[in-house]
Amino acid sequence: MRVRPTFAPHQNHPTVLLPKPIRRYVDTFRGLPRTVWKLALVMLINRSGTMVLPFLTVYLTHELGYTLAQAGWVMTCFGIGSLGGAWLGGKLTDRIGPWTVQLGSLSLTGFLYLSLMWVTDLWAISALVMATSLVADTFRPANLTAISLYTSAENRTRSLSLIRLAVNLGFSAGPAAGGFIAAHFGYEWLFVVNALTYMVSAVFFVLALPRDDDAARSVAAPEDSDGPVLRKASVWADRQFVWFIFFLLLNLVAFLQLLSTVPVYLRSVLHYSEDTIGLVMAGNGLLIVLLEMPLIYWLEQRFPAMGLMVGGAILIGLAYVGFLLPLWHVLAVVWWVVLISVGEIINFPFSNTLAMERAPAHMRGQYMGLYTMMFSVSFILAPLAGTWIADHFGFGALWWTALLLSLASAAGLYRMWRSGRFPARAGV
Repeated sequence: MRVRPTFAPHQNHPTVLLPKPIRRYVDTFRGLPRTVWKLALVMLINRSGTMVLPFLTVYLTHELGYTLAQAGWVMTCFGIGSLGGAWLGGKLTDRIGPWTVQLGSLSLTGFLYLSLMWVTDLWAISALVMATSLVADTFRPANLTAISLYTSAENRTRSLSLIRLAVNLGFSAGPAAGGFIAAHFGYEWLFVVNALTYMVSAVFFVLALPRDDDAARSVAAPEDSDGPVLRKASVWADRQFVWFIFFLLLNLVAFLQLLSTVPVYLRSVLHYSEDTIGLVMAGNGLLIVLLEMPLIYWLEQRFPAMGLMVGGAILIGLAYVGFLLPLWHVLAVVWWVVLISVGEIINFPFSNTLAMERAPAHMRGQYMGLYTMMFSVSFILAPLAGTWIADHFGFGALWWTALLLSLASAAGLYRMWRSGRFPARAGV
């Protein structure tokens, strides 16, 4: 068991002047590599422009007049492109290095988002959305690989949480601003702003981060250079890791209703405006910004990672119960935001760490590619299944399905944990 490093500030350190709760919050960020902070800033700039995806289903149904099923097909095309991008990104990362892949993805995705504003034909939108997500998601396995190279076992989970904090801080601002822009200036401006943030983040990436991928590898801790499955010829040969990915996928299909059917439910059933939907989505990001680092700091040495993931999966499922109960709509939405946010906080950072630390050094791109492909497959299944169930059986049936998927995920992860077939704690 690792001993937690203490972060007691020197008496002359500036944080000593802060109130104790704020000082404790700030101290959870200390000791992280400078390069990780730069990567986090890239993600903050990039995700602050996240406006198209949260409103794409609403844009297609309410602005362009397509049916919910047709909008679900477009979102499925996003997932198909994302799947291809995850696979391609993993392969390219192992071949040419994470820096080049990340820069290429950021640069090209901005132009693709900009081109979406001029397309209205369903098939053309589907094809362009697929191309956009393919290029965009080559970034993710490269980014995860870069983080694994810049960090050690002692700070990896907190480093991942810092990246997630930046993503969610941007995500809390992006949809809120996007709702305001869509309501007052028109949906076409969502594509413009989303594209600009990709381009700006690409410029900052070039200026702030080292170009040499070998230099990045040199900062990885020697003891982390090889994972526990070094003899595997392919990531698919690691059957326990594949099962781990499968159980996470079940929970992700439930979780990602957040980006497909929940906005439509808020608009069509609860009659929320775009402004209000943006604020609801921003609430998820804001809670993660406020709670994730302190919770991770407190939890990571007290509870097994797999046990935390089981609890997170259950909370994500229970979030949708709020929409099933006869509650005042505001209370139901608050219930959903709080539970899905806390479930996300105690599930995803530890799944990232376990996947990252299981990978041998020479196959990190493949492992991170498969991990990212899990998200991509869920981007295919979540909107396709979610919109179909809502269309044919109603939203109530959809929320029950999300609950059952999350409970099945929790049961599978619990069985792996108790059988000892997968590391129960990150780094073991």
